[in-house]
Amino acid sequence: TNETAKRRRQNLSLKRLLVFILSVASLQCYAKAALYTLDEGLKHPYAVKEIGKIFDQIFEKEDTKNIVIYVHGLGKNPKKSLNDGALPNVAELSDVHAILFSWPSWKGLFNRPLDNAVNSAWDLADLLYTFDLYRFKNKHKFKDRKVTLLLHSMGNILFRVFLESIHHARSFDAQLFDVVILNAPDVPYNGHAQWLNKLDFTNQIYVTRHSNDIILYISKKIFYEKPIWRGPKLGASFDYSGAPLQLAK
Repeated sequence: TNETAKRRRQNLSLKRLLVFILSVASLQCYAKAALYTLDEGLKHPYAVKEIGKIFDQIFEKEDTKNIVIYVHGLGKNPKKSLNDGALPNVAELSDVHAILFSWPSWKGLFNRPLDNAVNSAWDLADLLYTFDLYRFKNKHKFKDRKVTLLLHSMGNILFRVFLESIHHARSFDAQLFDVVILNAPDVPYNGHAQWLNKLDFTNQIYVTRHSNDIILYISKKIFYEKPIWRGPKLGASFDYSGAPLQLAK
């Protein structure tokens, strides 16, 4: 009857709502990502949705330096990136304001934090959606500044999961980032075109590769439970003659 069908639809809606709530609750267990700046260091972590506060502070400075959001790879972060050179080097060598997006990237010497990287993609999504809204409301402030998204090594796992499973086409401004750089990406070369071609919020995409990257060579030898993470890495994608393999267009 119509009444029975109505009750079934209501039950289905309630079940879907429950699944959503449980999914969000489970994700909160991994919601440890945070933002850091060189000015304030470890003493002042920002929530990923506070990216606007950081940009406000940058725009108050009397300069027109460009801005880089850096997503790190494996290691004891955020201390590693803040104190051991990665973020300071980015800021100094490129003469930019550097913002660190830090996720739980350490599970011990012999463990790969793959599950943390996958779940932290939702934190990266929070950052990107919040920044998209901030940039839309403050377009005039970006007139003379470029913003780059720089993802290093395992940081590209977050980006792949975001593009593959979270991002919807044309949900961002076409120029959310002036440049996106995938640096030594520790993600499989096979199938990279399927997710990288979904990147529709920048006009400039760069992938850096090195044929003798020992970290990516070791990563290639690791047996991952899910086949999608196995095989030669995008950051070391060369054939037997040493020629670089073709990248997605």
